[in-house]
Amino acid sequence: MSDISANGNFTLPQSTGLRRILGRHGTFWITLIVVGVVVVGFIWLLFQPSGQAGSPGILNVGQTAPNFAAQNAAGQPVTLAQYRGHPVIINFWGTFCAPCRSETPLLQRTYSAYQGQGLVVLGVDQAEPVDSVVQYGKDYALQYPLIPDTKLAINKLYGVTALPVSYFVDAHGVIRYAVNGVLSQSTLATGLHTIGLNG
Repeated sequence: MSDISANGNFTLPQSTGLRRILGRHGTFWITLIVVGVVVVGFIWLLFQPSGQAGSPGILNVGQTAPNFAAQNAAGQPVTLAQYRGHPVIINFWGTFCAPCRSETPLLQRTYSAYQGQGLVVLGVDQAEPVDSVVQYGKDYALQYPLIPDTKLAINKLYGVTALPVSYFVDAHGVIRYAVNGVLSQSTLATGLHTIGLNG
């Protein structure tokens, strides 16, 4: 409720309910809360998958998967082109990514199950030291190649801005399916089917 002062001016009450609750430093506390909410929201978004199955990055289903040349964690040269004639899963991951860690055992089981049918899995790490990538492979007893993308060249080529992301590439080098987010048994089965592998 407003008051009229002795000189006839309209004034606001000096003490409102909010000011009584927050005290003299109310503005400071409100600012601190807003900043805190923004920071927490940013961190939450940073660790969320950036889309749904079939919609990662800038690459589209039906286009040829871009070739790349790199070294795997063992120091051996590797290119995507060398696997032409094989169905390939290109999985983008990082040791810091909890969803990546949850899908890694599923990828290894899939690789073991379909390796006899020619399946290739390439695990492209996001800009971490080679030693970390090697240790990750040991921790999960991975048998498929891990590629430290230390300069993010492959990540950028494939439009990867959040992890994990997986591209399913057929024997002709064409992207047939993509998952932007953690792989599930269902999305993995769908992806395998699109590149000619059926359980």
